[in-house]
Amino acid sequence: MEKFYLTVRDSPHGSVVAVCDKEIFGKKFEEGDLVLDLTTAFYFEEGKTTETEDVELIVKKVREAFTSNIVGNSIVDALLERGIIKRSGVKSIAGVKYAMTFKI
Repeated sequence: MEKFYLTVRDSPHGSVVAVCDKEIFGKKFEEGDLVLDLTTAFYFEEGKTTETEDVELIVKKVREAFTSNIVGNSIVDALLERGIIKRSGVKSIAGVKYAMTFKI
């Protein structure tokens, strides 16, 4: 079963969620001028990040979030299957899918 890192932070507008496939955390992906940098505390911060296999927990947190950053083929595909994100909103860098959500 896939594992993910889920980080939830508070902001003045609501929660900010960062989620990524655990297997790609700590890596940097580049394609031309585009960079996905998963080496920062944004995707893993001691005391704020949860390691989980629970996609439904991630769905709940993304739905509640003011904004979310979703990185990794497994989690992006899982959220696409559940209708949480739209295929038109999914991009990729060096073969790694990512998406963002915003409440407006």
